[in-house]
Amino acid sequence: MKQTRKIDFKKLALNLRGQGFVEFWLVFFIVLILQDSRDMRFFDDAYITFRYARNLVENAGFVYNTDQHVLGTTTPLYTLLLAGFGLLTGADFIPQISFWLVNVADSASVVIFYRLAKYVFQ
Repeated sequence: MKQTRKIDFKKLALNLRGQGFVEFWLVFFIVLILQDSRDMRFFDDAYITFRYARNLVENAGFVYNTDQHVLGTTTPLYTLLLAGFGLLTGADFIPQISFWLVNVADSASVVIFYRLAKYVFQ
């Protein structure tokens, strides 16, 4: 029978002192720079989300078309997040905000996977 190893979450947790701190920020910023170096390209679903967020910012409601009250976004929570940032910066900056939010989330994901792989393959 194969024994399974228990996960020690204290070892997996981010050490914000010394080498763990440096590793975290080094990996995070390398991925962030690599992500930022690419063009800002979105696919069709993103534009639907952007329009919903724009309509929320412009007080038209959580709609795609103002005369049709249909939920057509696949990411309602992300749409609300973009609309919140859009209220602070203006509706014209919603695609740029989305680009940066995605880059930060991607960078954080890489750091999490890096830490997990380092723990599993130690």
